Amino acid sequence: MTTKEYIIHEADVLVVGGGIGGCFAAIKAKEAGAGEVMQLDKGHVGKSGCSAFAAGVYPAFCPNEDDYDEVFHDMLEAPGPFIVDQERLQSHLEAVWDTVNEIESYGVELERTENGKVERHVGRGKVKNVMFHGPQMMEVLARRARKMGVKQFNKMIMSDLLTRGDEVVGIIGFNVVNGEWHVFKAKATVLAAGGNFYKGICPGHRNVTGDGLGAAYRAGADITDLDLAIF
Repeated sequence: MTTKEYIIHEADVLVVGGGIGGCFAAIKAKEAGAGEVMQLDKGHVGKSGCSAFAAGVYPAFCPNEDDYDEVFHDMLEAPGPFIVDQERLQSHLEAVWDTVNEIESYGVELERTENGKVERHVGRGKVKNVMFHGPQMMEVLARRARKMGVKQFNKMIMSDLLTRGDEVVGIIGFNVVNGEWHVFKAKATVLAAGGNFYKGICPGHRNVTGDGLGAAYRAGADITDLDLAIF
């Protein structure tokens, strides 16, 4: 295949994935001052993948209501005895409630009690879940990204990461509708293509294909903890 058969794009930040992680990454890139931000999805940004079909629960530590030490300890033990990166967990707990408030300010509808408080229920473990509606949440986040100037490409499957030495410089992919090949050159590439776990009888298991993890592994990234089934 010659270079003339590729459609070339250039971005400051390229985000692969159209779910909550991808949309939030694209929004934050624009807020940080990135110029050209592009976002790809193999289906449709905001309408495919796990986020849009989510069950409507989001575990979120609330500093005004929850005991930090209790939640921290419970989350350390949840996937297995103390194998969680504790610094990353601490960073997550310190920021997660601000994130909840932020996405609600965009227009995401969270379930609330009769007195107006965000409704929360205990799910797996002791961390209480915020209740939301997956399709409505993703419609809001995808629209927010577009409003901020993010260019979204739908029906675009990433084939592989492009590398130069040890540096990732973009991706190559193709449009599933017309078969056209595209090269996306980027100063920074964010993989938010979803996770991966064993294929069982749980709903949505076919949505967690591990495409992003596979591309990162082929590009030389170290992949760990795939022996764990974490839900």
